[in-house]
Amino acid sequence: MPDHNPQPDLAQELIARLSDIRTSGGNEADTRFKIIDEILTSILGWEKNDFHHEERLSEDGQESYLDYLITTAQTSLLIEAKRAQVNFGGVPALRRAPMRGSWAKSGDLRKAILQARDYGRTKGVGFCAVTNGDAWVIFPVNRRDLVSFDDTHAVVFRTAESALHDDREEFLALLSRESVIDGSLEQQLLGGDSNQIENRRLNRIYDKSFSKITRQTMFSSIEDEIVTAFSEELISANPELLEKAYVETADRMRFDDRIKMSVVRRDQVLRSRPLRPVGRDGAKGVGAKFTSVKVKAQPLALLTLGLVGAGKTTFLRYVETISGKAFFDQTKKPPAAHWLYVDFRNFSKTLSPRTHIFEAILNYIKAHPALGDYETTIAPAYEEEVANLTRGPLGGLKANKAALDEQIGKILLKEYEEGAPYCRRILSYASKSQACFLVIDNVDQVEETTIQDAIFLDAVAIAREANLSLVIAMRDATYVKNRSSAVFDAFTFDAIYIDPPDVQSVLSKRFTIANHLLKDKTFEVVSDGGAKVTVSDASRVVDMLSASVLGTDVGQLIEVSATGDVRLALRMTKQFLQFGYSTSYRAYQAFLKTGHYDFPIHEAIRAIMFGNQSIYRDEFSPILNPFDAKTGRSESQFLRVYVMSALIAAATTKEFQGIEASEIISSLERMGFSSRITNKIITDLIKARVCFSRSHQEYSSESVLVPTRLCGYIVRELLGRLVFLETVIFDTFIYGDQVWEEIKGGMKSVYAEQNTVRRFKIRKSIAKQFFDWIEQEVQKLCVEASRRNLGPFWTSNPITRMRPAFEGELERAFRSAVRNYGSAKEQDEIKLPLFQQQIDN
Repeated sequence: MPDHNPQPDLAQELIARLSDIRTSGGNEADTRFKIIDEILTSILGWEKNDFHHEERLSEDGQESYLDYLITTAQTSLLIEAKRAQVNFGGVPALRRAPMRGSWAKSGDLRKAILQARDYGRTKGVGFCAVTNGDAWVIFPVNRRDLVSFDDTHAVVFRTAESALHDDREEFLALLSRESVIDGSLEQQLLGGDSNQIENRRLNRIYDKSFSKITRQTMFSSIEDEIVTAFSEELISANPELLEKAYVETADRMRFDDRIKMSVVRRDQVLRSRPLRPVGRDGAKGVGAKFTSVKVKAQPLALLTLGLVGAGKTTFLRYVETISGKAFFDQTKKPPAAHWLYVDFRNFSKTLSPRTHIFEAILNYIKAHPALGDYETTIAPAYEEEVANLTRGPLGGLKANKAALDEQIGKILLKEYEEGAPYCRRILSYASKSQACFLVIDNVDQVEETTIQDAIFLDAVAIAREANLSLVIAMRDATYVKNRSSAVFDAFTFDAIYIDPPDVQSVLSKRFTIANHLLKDKTFEVVSDGGAKVTVSDASRVVDMLSASVLGTDVGQLIEVSATGDVRLALRMTKQFLQFGYSTSYRAYQAFLKTGHYDFPIHEAIRAIMFGNQSIYRDEFSPILNPFDAKTGRSESQFLRVYVMSALIAAATTKEFQGIEASEIISSLERMGFSSRITNKIITDLIKARVCFSRSHQEYSSESVLVPTRLCGYIVRELLGRLVFLETVIFDTFIYGDQVWEEIKGGMKSVYAEQNTVRRFKIRKSIAKQFFDWIEQEVQKLCVEASRRNLGPFWTSNPITRMRPAFEGELERAFRSAVRNYGSAKEQDEIKLPLFQQQIDN
């Protein structure tokens, strides 16, 4: 990488050369070759591939050549060079000088500025600089903020002594390659590096999608049962339903043949081999780890680890109420064990972790029929302390039993009100005859590492003080972040690892529960024709839903989009059933007649991407918009899909084990994108679950990145689907002036058009314009990568790859619209009778 902090001797040598050229009468070529070239490459660090030397310029029938045109994927800078003897004597002493000042109104400097400005406007560059090797004047052209050229300010370095020596740091901070690709010119000359200052997003114009269909559905009649069956919290609270819903089958896919990509797992975070509640013994076998704890033995210390949404809380609830039901049965007198569950989801940072834990324990004790009873537990727990007080400080009250009891009562009440001393004494007594488990869950809800560390320390201290077994559940990443802490370093934990379950199996069990809850329930519904009809057995509606999701493209879409997060899969399924128009009476009639009904995949895609929003918004959707990186700069807008495509291309081989983030950063830096921009892109992709760091550690440039199946399906399937493009277009900044006006005008016509076929023709035109524009803009990145001799991961256009699928989809969708809604004439025009005959056959 070029040295952006050159040694003073090079700067002094260049200053001396400049003096020699002036006195010897050197020409412009001498100035460029001996001075300016060296400054641009050796001082400022620009690479050979960044330059377009002597580029021809035709204007008014005359040809000329640009001295230097520097371009990267994100920035363009034109430099007009003059020989050293050209008089730039009017350059002001100010670092920032207004272009309307007298210094820029006459002489050779004025001519050079206007020449550079006109060349810059012709070539459409962002910034220009003029120099005679000594003075440097840098200014913007082609501004989008409507500021006139005369109202623009320039950054000025009066002499080479200033630029290369006295004010070298400022010079580098403005014009070095590293600074420029990080937005220095925009920041210093325009006041900010964003060039997307208008509201060019369709969701700023429309608050509801044209694709929302008004259709009578049966969902309201089965909503309560569906919500119960697909709610993690409600299922966990009901042991009978939990036992029916629990899935022990893990997702073991290693290579997805549909999208041809390796499915790489995250690294093992534990040093020893953990127990896994899958396979022959399953959760009941692993649950024996809890129920085998003996009172007189060393208390258990156990970590329960897994990815977000993998089912750690569900497993703990399963152990308590199903596999360990007899062990934790509190109706027994006395019970064999206590399950002291502390949930940090409702933790308030105004409290200490210790206070939060003791509050949960105190609530358990107060509600428990034995632990909260004075005769059964409280009196025996304080028996030794009362005896010591009676023999000691309260010995003088032995003769007055009423006064003695009053004083003892005050001491007990004081500890009760403090909480911690009271809980500690009760549990210390109970743990002598019963196994007591302190279960700490959802530590991940607290993001601050210092608070997490305090939670672990307090939990261990409380468990030791009262002789409790300790169970801590957390995500892999939380454990990795804290495993070097004193708690995990000094305390020996066994571990249980919760693998993400097979999503289709989870959904199958939830549909079975819904079927059971709706068995023989009747309800009335209004058909599409307006008539009231009765559904005699609501469970048949669930049969239709189940058959249309499990093992279908819809089910696979939910599975892939969830990326192993069961809670997300359940939420998406529930939202799809509610908002995807899957429960229309028309669909139910078709199911009763044929025994099957396939949900239109486009309705599933749209419903899942919308969630509970009335229009697509990237930040609220489980599927991100790959066409807008939200950087505020048009040049980097398509970096999401560009990086995603590179990740999927790398993951094509079965030997793939990830790609280093530093490799991505380096490649994009060669193209002209700063590490700041690239790191934002990667961080957003991780947050959106399209890739992850194998090590579970927080993302850094040393991370090894792996794409998820969701990434693969977006790049290799969804990019070519009409419904996906029509959805994400609403939250895509469309910076091309002509494209924006055409799409905005076309969308206005879509909302106004009532005829389905005519409206689809407009939609088809908009989608094609959008697709063509995306392909064109992504191709610019590919060309830049090719120019830098980057590998095929970066030079292949994913949009071009999906064009045949996209055009085929447009044709199929159009034929479907004509077949279902078109006139006889329209159907005849596209030869639909032939297709209808094939359907009949």
